[in-house]
Amino acid sequence: MNKLRPLKIPYGLKNGKLVHVSEVESGKACGCLSPLDDKTPLVARKGEKKRGHFAAKAMCDPVAARETIFHRLAKQVLSDERSLLLPLIKLQLENRIVTLRPKHVLRNVEVLEEPRIKARHYDADSIIILDVKGPRRRLVVEWVVTHPCEPQKVDFLRSRRVPTIEILIGEAPDSLSSEQAKKWILFDAQLSWICRPL
Repeated sequence: MNKLRPLKIPYGLKNGKLVHVSEVESGKACGCLSPLDDKTPLVARKGEKKRGHFAAKAMCDPVAARETIFHRLAKQVLSDERSLLLPLIKLQLENRIVTLRPKHVLRNVEVLEEPRIKARHYDADSIIILDVKGPRRRLVVEWVVTHPCEPQKVDFLRSRRVPTIEILIGEAPDSLSSEQAKKWILFDAQLSWICRPL
């Protein structure tokens, strides 16, 4: 377990949305709450020598705080933008690799509010509905901040052939504004298939 430290985070909650410290007024006038509990008032610290951050009297585990904030930010971005880059689909054929489908962007997707799979056996980070003919197809999105999808989840998804991608968002710098974070999450982060739709 990581040591508890004073709360210092790059994003705060304002009017129900995560905002970067660079996008609000300094001090208590920022009007933001902690995204860790949705109620602790934050103070925007914006100096010339140190990188800006939100602070509060509360103590937290900085690794767990980052995990929570970036998961929440990724879900917010996907829900707001309704677009997502999908990894390429390739197939190994004897001595060569064949690309079946290049990377492409899904647009105007439907994002489920309660991401549950198969009668509540598994909670996904995000689920989107693919716009395809026939039965509604789902795509599971796992957001990776500090650690990849657990082996039990991977086994569950693969055994049921649920199309799933994993997106590594933990490498995003804390200095990214909300707009820069949106681009990073949707189009720049490393992504791969956990279970591809074949």
